[in-house]
Amino acid sequence: MSGLVEAAALWKPTQRQSFKSDLPWQPVTLFYQERQDDTLMLVWNACPRYTQLRSSVYDLPEVRKMHDDNKQLFAELTNVTGMPISTIDDVSSLYATLAAEDYMGLDLPKWTNDYYPDKLLELTLFELQLNTFNDQFRRLKGGSMLKKITDEMLAKREGTLNPKKRKMYMYIAHDSTIVSLLDTMHIWYNQMPHYNIMTMIELHEDKGEWNVQVFLRNTTTHDPYAMTIPGCTTVCPLDKFVEILKPVIPNNWEEECKVDGNYTTPPPPPP
Repeated sequence: MSGLVEAAALWKPTQRQSFKSDLPWQPVTLFYQERQDDTLMLVWNACPRYTQLRSSVYDLPEVRKMHDDNKQLFAELTNVTGMPISTIDDVSSLYATLAAEDYMGLDLPKWTNDYYPDKLLELTLFELQLNTFNDQFRRLKGGSMLKKITDEMLAKREGTLNPKKRKMYMYIAHDSTIVSLLDTMHIWYNQMPHYNIMTMIELHEDKGEWNVQVFLRNTTTHDPYAMTIPGCTTVCPLDKFVEILKPVIPNNWEEECKVDGNYTTPPPPPP
């Protein structure tokens, strides 16, 4: 749906192309991967090793402590929602539902006054960090997309990009997958992603010098913010950009995603 809306805004029909006077829309081809084949965004089914790692986060000392510290909160939320709330993933899912209803102007139940947003926000932000908890997580979660981006930038510089005149690649993603990409580049600072969050990773050429500039637009009320990759400048030379991010760019993502034995992918965390 987001992709269709984005395409409708970018490619508005001329009068000749319009087939309904009150609908400024024309068909635009979108390409997508089925969830089980997704190698760029969710990667849950396509990368068993990442799934193993993400599924094991509940065993991390930091997560165990977070769960222990919030047992009473989980019990209260289970009671007021009628749903089993026992993990930070469950809390994050609840927060997302309430935030969506709040954004749409719906009346929230009275019990939410005691919990939403403050008591749910800290756990929701912590849950977002679990998707890219360390560099191994980052290589498998956001690294595949980052490798595609850097490979295409290098190909553009070398004149081997196909099609040669391509100016832009556009990907439609969920807020959590955009956070994963930004955190893979070490430029996510644990703020809450808003609806319409967008990142722009731009390649510039100036007198034969190629540089990368990254921008984040996390609200519709402010211009995009220029982001600085740690260890570089806001205008980051392409080769330095790639070198800095080398630890989180997989050489062979498919190989790194393999696991031993007959591993069965569990259901993903709540959306």
